[in-house]
Amino acid sequence: MRNISKKNWYVTLILAIILPSFHRFYAGKWGTGILYIIIMIASLNFCKPICWALYFVDILFILSGFFKDKEGKYITIF
Repeated sequence: MRNISKKNWYVTLILAIILPSFHRFYAGKWGTGILYIIIMIASLNFCKPICWALYFVDILFILSGFFKDKEGKYITIF
């Protein structure tokens, strides 16, 4: 049995789509949330596709139910 987070899956997904990196703050992953924002703001144009790829991977993890909160619990729809 997987550890299931009390975080809302829908909120996590909507934040990931509308406000990239804010889904990490919601999940309690403040360090990587701040890092994503800093990289996106400070990076040159050739680094931005890397950031968008990371956001896309996070969205895939959220959709598949494998995205974890800061406690290592899965944020899932079920």
